Amino acid sequence: MSYGACMLDGRKIIVLLLLICYPVVLIWTILYCNSLVVVTFFLEILYS
Repeated sequence: MSYGACMLDGRKIIVLLLLICYPVVLIWTILYCNSLVVVTFFLEILYS
């Protein structure tokens, strides 16, 4: 196995990890932001 092939495999692994991680991070970010909005909304109702 040459160094070039090794590098290519490393890149493939990184790309796969990004493809897997990106949607998960995106979903968690959306959920987190939505929960913050909901919490602030309820606080506004409670303290208004």
